[in-house]
This record gives sequence, C-alpha cells and structure tokens, in this order.
Amino acid sequence: MTSKLLCTIAMFALCAALGIAQEERVDVVYLTDGSVIRGTIIEQIPNKSLKIETRDGSIFAIEFSRIQKITKEQATSSRRTGGTSGSSDTRMVASFLIGGLIYEDFFFATGARLGASIAGMVYVGMVVTSTFGDVTGVFFGGELGFNANIQKVTIQPYISVGLGSVAGESALCLGPGLAVTYWATKDLGIGPDVKGIFIPDAEDFFGLVHLSLVYRF
Repeated sequence: MTSKLLCTIAMFALCAALGIAQEERVDVVYLTDGSVIRGTIIEQIPNKSLKIETRDGSIFAIEFSRIQKITKEQATSSRRTGGTSGSSDTRMVASFLIGGLIYEDFFFATGARLGASIAGMVYVGMVVTSTFGDVTGVFFGGELGFNANIQKVTIQPYISVGLGSVAGESALCLGPGLAVTYWATKDLGIGPDVKGIFIPDAEDFFGLVHLSLVYRF
C-alpha cells in the first residue's frame, strides 16, 4: 500500500514538473545585431515579419531580414521573457583600435577596448590607447555608454574617465566618445570610434580618431 502511494505521488510530481516545464517554454528571437527577445510570437507573416509579445506586455514588430534564428527555450529566473528591445543576456565586447591623435597635428595611435554589453543596451568597460611619434602618451580609463541598435548597425555614445600620461606627465582626463559599428557577421563588426579628451588641470583638449575592429563573445 505504501509503495503504491509513493509511486502515485511520484507520478503526480513528475507530471506536475513536466507541466510546469512546458508552461515555461517561450519563443526566443535572435537578431542579427546580437539582441535577443523572449516572449510569445502572436503574429507571423512568412518571409516578411513577425510580432512577439514579451512578459511585460510590450509588442515588437520585427522584419525577417533582422532575424538570425527563432527557437523555443525554457525560461529560467535569469532568462525569462524580456521587457525591452534587446537581450537579458550580458555579452563581452572586445575592440582593436587603430588611428591617431589630433593635437595641432596628427599622430599615430592604437588601442583596445574591453567591456560588457548589458541587455544589448548598456555598455560598461575599459579602454587603453597609446600614441607614437613626436608626441608619445598613454590613456587608460573606464567607460560607460548606451547602445542604439538599428538593424546591423550599433550606435554607441559613451563617456570615458581615466588617467592620461604625455611626455612623463600624468593628469586626470575625461571626455565624450561615439562608436558606430557595422556588424558584418553576427559577432564581427567594424566602424569609426571618435573620442574627445579634456584635461581639466591643463585646460587642454585633444581628439582621438580610430577605426575599430569589434568582436562580440
């Protein structure tokens, strides 16, 4: 009797678990710009567009040209349907910079950026750049920016705050920047990265102009 009761309870628990798992499966749309939208597809026009409703009731209309793939996935506490255009995921982004510093003349400069794209909308990272030639210097700092994703292009205004060193003299530096990335593939992009650097102590200003090669992982 006891064994039968235990078997019955076990079967009931299994069925309940399977039912919950089924209920928690959601539609997941992966976009070519790296964003991910989770919810329920409520309308679909083959080879043209679809509409997906997220958990908070937001509805997004997406053209098929922007879609990389569509799947069904089980929702978890950290990856439930989103409430914004973009992804609840955090992805690392690395950029190699090649270009120059503009200060009364043009000087060759290279650098790198490494950061995280949070929910496809917020960027937090760090940057280091080095200048060579008649003017040598290094800038190292932190960055905070915001992403606007338009099909295969990401427009990212950001601000940098850090320490700059030129000819052995160091000073606090800060300034705005703008990066525009065209995603040639899902995770590889290229585009201009322009930054203005202001040195408060010296009341001086210079610009950095780079071509950025970007990898998202």
